[in-house]
Amino acid sequence: QYLIVLNAIVRKHKCYQHILYNNDILTIEKWAREINNELPSLMQKVIKKMYSGTGIDNLSRTAPSLQASYAKSPPAPIPEVSHETSPVSAPQDIESTGLKPVFYSVAMVMSFGEIANENTKKKIETCGILCAIEKEGKYFITNLLIPEQKGTSDSCTTLNYETISNYVVKYDLIVVGWIHTHPEYDCYLSSIDLHTHYSYQKLLPESIAIVFSGLELPPKEKQKALRVKDRYMDEIGRCKKVGFHEHSLNAKFMFEVCRHAGTYDPNSMKIPTRIDDFYSQKK
Repeated sequence: QYLIVLNAIVRKHKCYQHILYNNDILTIEKWAREINNELPSLMQKVIKKMYSGTGIDNLSRTAPSLQASYAKSPPAPIPEVSHETSPVSAPQDIESTGLKPVFYSVAMVMSFGEIANENTKKKIETCGILCAIEKEGKYFITNLLIPEQKGTSDSCTTLNYETISNYVVKYDLIVVGWIHTHPEYDCYLSSIDLHTHYSYQKLLPESIAIVFSGLELPPKEKQKALRVKDRYMDEIGRCKKVGFHEHSLNAKFMFEVCRHAGTYDPNSMKIPTRIDDFYSQKK
């Protein structure tokens, strides 16, 4: 509910949207001054509750789009590159799960794999943020943002979150998940990944985590859209451990393939798609 209201406000005022997670509490670090004058009293109470017990230095997770580095310099400008219209075919049929369907382009995911290949060869993870538009009750991932980041063999941390905030606001998008590579492993969610995706899924149940494997695998096994099983969300939310650790079950039993996610082929419907790679620009 917070996310829906805040998305509307951010879009209307084009203010900076800084998202920090402290378990499942969302905080907004900066607000345009005029917003405070226009928010109804109910929204003021919502903001007060969201700020309660949180702070920009209290980060407990290391994950793409979660751990932020607030640079003193102004955020990097968003490239003024227009969308190139790509035809997109009708999305494939997916199961009815009670969640809004989320569709992504396999070509976009494979392009991400190519961009990340240099890191993959060095056994370094690469991450990206999946941004979508909502159309007829469905989410279509149209933008893949590869932010400035620092990766290791088993983690990836986003830098300069202001640039990401500006990007999402500029193109009026909805963040519907994240994508990251496993240079030496197949597609699954580790205990760290479970905590990362918990924050996305808590705010937007439809959020997906696409994992792209650096191994030589069949196309269907090369990339998968995953999520935390609903029955384990509370357990992960209560867990305060960091790094690789055990829950009540091995991590492999706590995630599932997204039955509400499907693919579309950018050759039929005219939906603009693009990849913006801030990471390579800063190398």
